[in-house]
Amino acid sequence: MNRTALQLAALALLETTSAAFAQPWYARGAFYSAANELGQPGLWGADSGNEVRDDGIGGDAVASDGIFSRLITTAVGPGRYEFKIGNLDWSDDAPTGFNINCVIETFVANDQVLVTFDTNTYLDGWIPQTRMVWSDRLVQPLQGWYVVGDIPELGAWDPMLGVLAYPTGTGLFSATVYIGAAGPAQYKWTADRQWIYQEVGGQGFSIRDTNHNVPMLATAPGFYEFLMDPSAGRVFVRPGGPTAVEATSWGRVKALYRAR
Repeated sequence: MNRTALQLAALALLETTSAAFAQPWYARGAFYSAANELGQPGLWGADSGNEVRDDGIGGDAVASDGIFSRLITTAVGPGRYEFKIGNLDWSDDAPTGFNINCVIETFVANDQVLVTFDTNTYLDGWIPQTRMVWSDRLVQPLQGWYVVGDIPELGAWDPMLGVLAYPTGTGLFSATVYIGAAGPAQYKWTADRQWIYQEVGGQGFSIRDTNHNVPMLATAPGFYEFLMDPSAGRVFVRPGGPTAVEATSWGRVKALYRAR
């Protein structure tokens, strides 16, 4: 197949994907009040001001790329607010599930928030793979981002024992952990060593759901790198990540091999 044929095939696939989602969605939440209500009135309502579109205007970067966006003016003062993408009758929403809502954090009144809903499917190993909800007003943690999970090296679900992540310089956050036993595990990303804000089973970030976790598989004992992309709300884990400084320090070596 030549290059032109490949490009046409890719375009047809993208158009098919976009057409499958061809219905009005709205960034509905506690930060926006609908003036001319099409759905529920007041906060969590829907009108032309919070409809996410894929037409290249109103905050949308590229038309017909499967990514629906909207630059929305908040109707409330500074604070943290829940929201999700939903149609008028709530028969379709993302992230899916009762009480699984994304969060924005604003610092001024009448702030403008860019909300995105990516309906494309990606097979790059990052999750969520599709229907990603995000905004440019990610919660800003005071202590930092932490990885917490059900194995000892991730704190055994104790957020106070989670592993601190560091910015990579490429827009990602990274935490490298030595996992001592092979097998399946579950984990979450959290803010500020608490459960108020967490990744929910590959659906994106939520303010309070604690029942859905991100799965992973440690194929062998060794170092694993946990990555989070704050520009898209996606997470990824891979074996053989860069060795953390703490793991190679003289103090760490002495602690591992001290006489018992």
